[in-house]
Amino acid sequence: MNIIRYVIIILVLFFVGFRCSEDQKEYKYCMAYVYKSQPIHWGYGYYKLMVYYEFNYNGKEYKGEYKFNELAHIYSKKFNEGDSVLIKFPKDDITKSTVVKLKYIKSKDYHIN
Repeated sequence: MNIIRYVIIILVLFFVGFRCSEDQKEYKYCMAYVYKSQPIHWGYGYYKLMVYYEFNYNGKEYKGEYKFNELAHIYSKKFNEGDSVLIKFPKDDITKSTVVKLKYIKSKDYHIN
């Protein structure tokens, strides 16, 4: 019984220590423009979507890319050129940007009569 108690205490201390050692960087947020989206064949008719975006920060232009982890069919393309994404990046290194939120821009000409 004492061994189980010691194992639980060690596991709790391990998880608390691991959680405290996470990198506590400050992030900046910015809107980016999707200039290209490309499906990447994964196999058996499934694809992953790669989105390429660009954004301006402090007068300089940066580019980035983001690959979705979910599998989909080729006809279920989520993004098109012209859509926007909210990205975050560390203050120290702007080139390490990641996508936070996706914003779809629906075309106003898309009406069914």
